[in-house]
Amino acid sequence: MIIFLLRVIKNMNNLEVIKWIKEVTGLDGYELRSGIEVVVSKPYSKVWKIKKNSSSIYFKQVSDQLFLELKIIKTLRASCQYLNVPEIIAENKQLNCFLMKDCGAVNLR
Repeated sequence: MIIFLLRVIKNMNNLEVIKWIKEVTGLDGYELRSGIEVVVSKPYSKVWKIKKNSSSIYFKQVSDQLFLELKIIKTLRASCQYLNVPEIIAENKQLNCFLMKDCGAVNLR
């Protein structure tokens, strides 16, 4: 029973996430469902690659404790001018997630 409830809660969170991604990107449900590739799926983090037209964007959701990653990425991008730091497109603090542009074939871990 507990496992079932955890799955329901996880799926509810995914529905909220999908709704938010649709609002931010303008993708419809079909485009989104057919264009998502799971890159990482861990209890503390998930990363999806979302194909949009000829490019890709990445969705990342982390636990409350790891949400500081967003601030680190923004700081690195602003101060280092290093090209392989992704550009943040949007963030959602309630869902502990953000969208970022593809920055090349660089490992996201």
